[in-house]
Amino acid sequence: MVIESIVNIISWFFIFAGIVILGICLFEGFRKGTYKSLAKLARIIASVILSLFFAVVFSYILKAFIPLSGILEKAIPEDVVKASPSLINLAEETARVFTAFVLFWVFFLVCLPALKIPAKKLVNYLETKQKPKGDRIWGILISLITAFAIISVFFFPMAGGLDLANEITENILKDETNDDNVIRYIRDGREYIVSPLSKNPVFMLAGIPGKPLFNTLMTVRIDGTKGRLNDELNAVAKLYSALMPLISENIKDYGEDQAKALENVAATLEDADLLCLIAGEVISNAATGLMNEGSFAGISLSDSDKDNAMIGEMLDILSKTDGKAVKNDVKTTAKLFGVLESHSAFDLFSKESDIMEVVSRKGLISGVVETVYSYNRFRSLTAGLVNTAFESAAESMGTGSNTLNIDNSQLPDLDSEEIIRESLLIEDTAVLIIGFVKSINDNDILNSDFVSMGKALDNAKKSRILGNRVKPLIEVFLRSEKAVKMNVFTGESIEKILNAEGDYENLFASIIKTVDFAKAVSDRNASAAEAILWFTENTDPASADIISAFITPDLLDEYGIKGDSSDKMSEMMSSYITNLGNAAGMTEEKAETESKCVSYVYAIAETGGQRPIFGESIPSAGELVNTFMDSEIFSKTVEDSIYDEEGHTLDPFKIGENINDDEQQALIDALEDYIKENANETNKDRLKRKTVSLGSIIGSDVSGIIDGWIGN
Repeated sequence: MVIESIVNIISWFFIFAGIVILGICLFEGFRKGTYKSLAKLARIIASVILSLFFAVVFSYILKAFIPLSGILEKAIPEDVVKASPSLINLAEETARVFTAFVLFWVFFLVCLPALKIPAKKLVNYLETKQKPKGDRIWGILISLITAFAIISVFFFPMAGGLDLANEITENILKDETNDDNVIRYIRDGREYIVSPLSKNPVFMLAGIPGKPLFNTLMTVRIDGTKGRLNDELNAVAKLYSALMPLISENIKDYGEDQAKALENVAATLEDADLLCLIAGEVISNAATGLMNEGSFAGISLSDSDKDNAMIGEMLDILSKTDGKAVKNDVKTTAKLFGVLESHSAFDLFSKESDIMEVVSRKGLISGVVETVYSYNRFRSLTAGLVNTAFESAAESMGTGSNTLNIDNSQLPDLDSEEIIRESLLIEDTAVLIIGFVKSINDNDILNSDFVSMGKALDNAKKSRILGNRVKPLIEVFLRSEKAVKMNVFTGESIEKILNAEGDYENLFASIIKTVDFAKAVSDRNASAAEAILWFTENTDPASADIISAFITPDLLDEYGIKGDSSDKMSEMMSSYITNLGNAAGMTEEKAETESKCVSYVYAIAETGGQRPIFGESIPSAGELVNTFMDSEIFSKTVEDSIYDEEGHTLDPFKIGENINDDEQQALIDALEDYIKENANETNKDRLKRKTVSLGSIIGSDVSGIIDGWIGN
């Protein structure tokens, strides 16, 4: 190939030049001896030091007198300048560096002859002393070092440049799968130009002492940040190689390779101060533009992005980015990628993914929260994460409330142990809420997942981050479209829940049990007795008062009691549950009696007097009377509902006009039989109240004849 031939010619030329320099120096060393060879070496070293000093100083002087910023601002695209003002400074510094290399050679060629006189004086001084044995041999050895110095001085820029090109191309070509035109040109350039010249012995020799010179001249300073152009350029190449796995894949397909790639990016940036400075400016200005104007350099936010709490928090953080922050940001992001990769959670970014299923994976939320909260700059992302989750849950349940949002100022300072504890609490809370929301979305009914929601709220109460968001979270659900469709929650019950301070898990279990109890009573199901026992064992007066509000006319209407009867029956059952909260120590036998009593009264209200009362739901009038009289709590509840301040209320279910006369008489007869059998009852007033109350339920007023039954 033509290129190979040209490179070979160039390579041999430099080898020949090196040999010539070496030959001349060795000949002079042999001819002039020790002292003159030593003086020449000292003159060269002094010239190098002075040239290096003056080259750097005068390059800055020229930069001050010939500012390039105006020219560069016109040459560089406006968006680029706007993104990073330091790029102008970097371009100026790059021009200064090239000037410094030129000035170095100029000053070297000036200093070398200018130091002839001091060198001559040094020779005269040395020659006053006796020449060492083997003078010519020492002259040759010193001249060998001189040749080495001359080769380094003249060829170190090319040696340094080749070494840099070798490193850059090596890093760029690490991704062997990339085969576009630019990469092919780079690969060819490395193979046919860079590699052969890098192996040239002259450049290899010049690069050893020449590297410090090269690094010194390549040093730049921008806004107080010091760095070397060669290191920064090599970092850019490493970044390109490290970023390829991230660029070449859609984020939803990220995995172990991408997580490792970001770790490599973090390691690369560790010593790339200038690159971080510029990156910090770009990120800060881009985030500020997106946050204030919704767009930057052709990149725009969608309306949904503008309203996304997580994106808003991230832009606010990034708008305050500087060079130092870039390094720590990338390190933390690499840790975050590690968490996502270990839970196969990058499919969060796929439109087809089940987001609720992904975030429910054990350890994901806690890992994310622990990672971002442990890093002060990302701490506010915790608020964004929580707010986004709350908003998503609220939206899925049909409410647009933004009362859930946590403000950054509400985030507490936590030590490492507290952060771990908080992250686990937040995960447990989120997973339980997600399970509840999914269940509600799938079923539109209140089920056992509602109890999980209660447990989630109890967890949240323990959290220093979520604690004060518990009641807004409850309210969002209770006033959501989903809750309205369930026909369970009323204004009264919502207010009672919001005012509750107790155990939410137990409270919500009680609410479920209350609704189930109403259905069990309606179905004449034996589980009603189990529910009664549960109420006496698991509720207190405060929680019983709350859950009693869930026995509503609308609920009983669904379970068969229509019209005015549902109002009175819901009043009785609500009071009954409240009374159960005050009860304790009930036996299973008593619970069975209570259950039958409630079911019998419920059946009477359900018939509305339009169907036979006795036979199917209630075996007989005698069974009804015996059960009611044996009941302690429900019969008392009925009494309190029947009797008012003026005496008592006749026919609470308004069935007296419709009930069969024979059935009404059968109940009166059964009441008479019971009273006569129990005439010796010590608490006759209570006996009378029970009797009058039961008679009133079917529209019979026995208050005027009960004394005759008792015998008074």
